[in-house]
Amino acid sequence: MAVGIFISTRLMRERFRLQVYDVLLGVAGVAIAIWNLKAHMVGGIFRPEVLPNPHFRLEVGLAAVLLYCSFYFYRYAHRRNSLAFTLLAMSLAFWAVLMWYGQFRNPYVELFGTAGHLLGPIPQMLLGISMVMVLFENERNAVQENALAFSTLGVDATRLLSACLRDGR
Repeated sequence: MAVGIFISTRLMRERFRLQVYDVLLGVAGVAIAIWNLKAHMVGGIFRPEVLPNPHFRLEVGLAAVLLYCSFYFYRYAHRRNSLAFTLLAMSLAFWAVLMWYGQFRNPYVELFGTAGHLLGPIPQMLLGISMVMVLFENERNAVQENALAFSTLGVDATRLLSACLRDGR
């Protein structure tokens, strides 16, 4: 999901072309996930209570990617004065903070942790709402641009136009 959001930041300024850093980001995420999985293995048995070093946690990398995307969307929202992109940036930043806090294990932090805890689904819900708002805003802008282009065609709006040609055909 984080790689998809990362790629969507570039889709706002250009058409999709797979870049080297997209592949590197995906490979790095998979490598850290495998490394974390191996850190939880003790004697060939998966033990979730065994915690790897926090510097090698997948949540830290995901939080960094989400914070980058949040910053990019916030700058874009500030330039366009867009509430939808501001909400998108805030929801990504909130999700990144929860992912970063997810690396710590104590009873107080688990209240605000990620998946399976009290605030787990809230960032995803905010992200979904903000994406719908962004889609609505983009469609509204497209309709306004089309209406503006149609209004500058030089057509007299008081006359009824016909599809027939003048010579009767």
